Amino acid sequence: MSNCIRATADETKRDRGDAGTRLTRTGTIAAVAVALSAGTACDRLLEVDVPGHVTEEALNDSRLSEELVGSAEASFDCMLSTYVEEIGRWSKDFYYMNTGTGFIYTQLRTREVEDFEQVDCTQTGPTRSAAVWLPINTTRAQAEQAIELIEGFPDENVENKSFLLAKAHAYTGYSYQIAGETMCELAFDGGPRETREGAWRIAEQYFTDALQLAGQAMSAPSGEDVGSIRNMALVGRARSRLHLGDGPGVIADASQVDQGFVRYAQMDEITTRRWNRVYENQNRNISTSVHPSYQNLEVDGVPDPRVPLERLGVVGFDAVTDVHTQQKYLSLGADIPFSTWREAQLMIAEVEGGQTAVNVINSLRATVADLPWVTVTQALPEFSSSDSDAILAQVLEERRRELWMHGTKLGDMLRVLERADLPMIDGLEFDSGLNQRGQAYGSGTCYPLPLAEKDNNPNF
Repeated sequence: MSNCIRATADETKRDRGDAGTRLTRTGTIAAVAVALSAGTACDRLLEVDVPGHVTEEALNDSRLSEELVGSAEASFDCMLSTYVEEIGRWSKDFYYMNTGTGFIYTQLRTREVEDFEQVDCTQTGPTRSAAVWLPINTTRAQAEQAIELIEGFPDENVENKSFLLAKAHAYTGYSYQIAGETMCELAFDGGPRETREGAWRIAEQYFTDALQLAGQAMSAPSGEDVGSIRNMALVGRARSRLHLGDGPGVIADASQVDQGFVRYAQMDEITTRRWNRVYENQNRNISTSVHPSYQNLEVDGVPDPRVPLERLGVVGFDAVTDVHTQQKYLSLGADIPFSTWREAQLMIAEVEGGQTAVNVINSLRATVADLPWVTVTQALPEFSSSDSDAILAQVLEERRRELWMHGTKLGDMLRVLERADLPMIDGLEFDSGLNQRGQAYGSGTCYPLPLAEKDNNPNF
């Protein structure tokens, strides 16, 4: 059982909604585990020996409903932090500067990553291998198991049952969505081969269920906000529909998101499982540098504060890379936004185009000082154009800057690559030729499913 993801009570005690951070119960649960089969597929919680203080029978206790959902959320947060950092090298957010083979292959987008041992999101340092598919799949399985368990409990035994189920469905939806935005092909629980489109349709249904359940929730736990889960599900479903080419569905959902809404993956300096991996590997370990496509960005001659960087004036451990560090996440405990009103507005702009898109761009530029990592107080210069192609290209560029290190980049790059109706912009084009070390980039675009996952699935 060495490949289990565990979420302890201490690691799941915080929960952020619109109103900020709260403390939840840390009581009776010491660990909730998802075990893995001989490969990387996740088994059900109740089919394994659970380490720690919780027995298999105890997991079937309705009093643990909140902890079950909290553990799934904590797994998602851990996954997202690792995902942003590791896929950031694949999708040209970062250059890698150390000598770890796995990290170099990830930056070069070569098929060798298929062979890597898949590790969970708790691994730290330059010696860890690929942490992409396993954390995503584990989070999905844990969230789905929480849903199944809670649905089986009598309604009267679960306080705020509809709310907890809404929250679990929303996080399950995001897990499927990120899987679809990342992997070339998928399979879940040893089942048949699934397409990226299929994963988005599954995600769309989970978000739909989350919205229905949130609507049924008349109250929420102390300090919790049902509206935050509703907004999260609306942004998530709009994003699924964006990838699926459902323009009217995008508008219907994104238009309902509350202005200023942000949902965070919560980080913590105390526990390595909850570290912000971008800060760890870039600012603390100096093992990555910001990709040149994000360096020295301006808006009509004004430095763009949405992409805060610092040039250190040194070269990296590879003796080649000019080191630039991000200044968006300033500690191991810096939270990572992954679902926001600003993203919803950019999705509306992408679908509508024209003057609507121009208005959205200017609205976001006018409120750039509202972003917590922005230190300036003035608005950015306004954008103006009547050229439909130029407007759409600018929407994509605004999205690239606004959502930097939010976990959306690879999905955006693949959508632009695969859709003839979207213009290719430099910042979303996959690198080719040689990297900063003179190494050749591969032809990879989507991230390949690990061979270990395929070898243990008779459908491949």
